[in-house]
Amino acid sequence: QMYVAELDGTSRKTLLPKGISDPRAVAVHPGIGYLFFTDWGHHAFIGRLGLDGTNFTRIVLYENKLVWPNALTIDYFSDKLFWADAHLDYIEFSDLDGKNRHTVLQGRTVPHVFALTVFDDWLFWTDWNMKGVYRAHKFTGEKLQVLRNTSHRPYDIHVYHPLRQLPYPNPCGTNNGGCSHLCLISPGASSFRCACPDNFVLLPDEKTCIANCTEGQFRCGGSDDRCISVFWKCDGEKDCRDGSDEVGCPAFSCKKGQFQCHNNATCVPRIKICDGHNDCGDQSDEKFCGYPCGEHNFKCQNTGRCVPVSWQCDGDNDCTDGSDEDPAICHHQECNTDTQYKCNNGKCIPKLWYCDFDDDCGDNSDEPAHKCRNRNCTTGWQKCPSVNNYRCIPTWLFCDGKDDCRDNSDETSPDYCPKCHETGDFKCRNNRCIPLRWRCDFEDDCGDNSDEDSTMCAELYRDCSESEFQCANKKCIPSRWRCDHDNDCDDGSDEKDCLNYECKENQFKCNSGHCILSRLVCDGNKDCHDVSDE
Repeated sequence: QMYVAELDGTSRKTLLPKGISDPRAVAVHPGIGYLFFTDWGHHAFIGRLGLDGTNFTRIVLYENKLVWPNALTIDYFSDKLFWADAHLDYIEFSDLDGKNRHTVLQGRTVPHVFALTVFDDWLFWTDWNMKGVYRAHKFTGEKLQVLRNTSHRPYDIHVYHPLRQLPYPNPCGTNNGGCSHLCLISPGASSFRCACPDNFVLLPDEKTCIANCTEGQFRCGGSDDRCISVFWKCDGEKDCRDGSDEVGCPAFSCKKGQFQCHNNATCVPRIKICDGHNDCGDQSDEKFCGYPCGEHNFKCQNTGRCVPVSWQCDGDNDCTDGSDEDPAICHHQECNTDTQYKCNNGKCIPKLWYCDFDDDCGDNSDEPAHKCRNRNCTTGWQKCPSVNNYRCIPTWLFCDGKDDCRDNSDETSPDYCPKCHETGDFKCRNNRCIPLRWRCDFEDDCGDNSDEDSTMCAELYRDCSESEFQCANKKCIPSRWRCDHDNDCDDGSDEKDCLNYECKENQFKCNSGHCILSRLVCDGNKDCHDVSDE
């Protein structure tokens, strides 16, 4: 689902209740009133949605060479959408409707782009496989440059500059558009509409929202006009911002988050409320279970519990009374023919689960052997090597150290392993390929430690600089990490012979010889391992 809220997290509204499985990146264009996002689920796509929740469309589809759309950004000057696919290894751009696609970079120079941004004529991105920050010309990919090497996988990246965060005209800028809660810009960015948080309703004036409280809810007071469950009243926790749910309550003897029964003698966990059992003994935990559930929820038939509608007909008895798995409903539900497969028992499952060697339906109707054996894998996927295993897996999962085929055939068939690049990769003993620069970096990237073989690495370790300390295992660490109580060398050699080590001016020397910050002395905490700071 996609949500919108105030900057402090309040007034949350469901903007897109369905149609998303694995969202990853979001980019907003306030100048045209749209947001863009990537979904790298089984049927990956790049979507576009009006900032007011209207006009949802998929502009780049799985069928159009898209598998793992990780990164996404907008060039506000050229009105181009840039994204990167971490599986197919490319960076591309298109118009804001997904048309006129062009490839900027492709192949081993961009093996796993995680985040992407643009400024002036340059693209900037982070790459997990290369462990670095890079830049190149945004349209041609020329002048590729490493800006920073990192020892870890770098995550997000942003550019902050007046020419990057442009001051677009804001139709909601004056008095919040007159809206009592949310003012959302409409597609085109010249108009807006007032919207309400979930479980609120918009009055006929189309500007004012009021809480849509039911019999089983409590209305908060003051300016916090919202509804909370009646079971949250007098539970020892301030759920209303004005605290009105804890006013005039009897002495509370339960733990925070529990429900105190009306007999004031029994405490019940919230999970047992409306479960069909008289846990209180006076029925007070089952008293208000007839209230209607909110939008996107399903009401259990016998217990009155509310569960997410996505839990209905999923094969799990979430209601405990079986009403969310009622065959009369589930066997006749409509599946999305574009993305789902309908089982013989009526259950809907993702299409990519069909013929995947797993009984996802529960009646095995998604695994008809006579059809699955003749099924072709999608682009970039390959069948498992075993004769009787028709499961398709992405080609990059072969020889990755994990049993993806369920019979380990993807790890025991060297002919199926990806071919390592002659100059850019290191081939592990288990046939995995890793970037050559990961060899001898004191991390087991291969999974069998063959990239850290001591005989091989002995001649490859670099000399440490004057500002570094060389560990017994030849690793180089900053000198300031020596005698700091942390095993930075991984062999403990940076924490030996510390008695004669000189601490800096702003540090305190423990009796053991280790150094800690002076401000940590006599703070009530054991910062020196020998407690000499206290």
